[in-house]
Amino acid sequence: ARTMGSDDPNWLLVATGAERLFTVGLADGAVEDITARLPATWRGDRGAWSVAVDPQAPAVLYAARPGNVYLSDAAVMRSLDGGETWATLTAPAEGPD
Repeated sequence: ARTMGSDDPNWLLVATGAERLFTVGLADGAVEDITARLPATWRGDRGAWSVAVDPQAPAVLYAARPGNVYLSDAAVMRSLDGGETWATLTAPAEGPD
């Protein structure tokens, strides 16, 4: 795992080195890949390198991905519903013309 976050004793949010995003149930060990729920970059890529959970509102999750050295497609994303839906908070990079 690259980073993990949780403010709930029942689950973890895990970003892997392969830019995948998972939830892990601590009681039952259930693992769910939620990468496909993240917004796509202009190239259609999805992924996260870093995650955080709001300690005051555990359903509010943040995920971030790094940018391209030559064309920034870095993004910070937020979910207000525990990871079901996500929105990009940073301005998206535009693809090449």
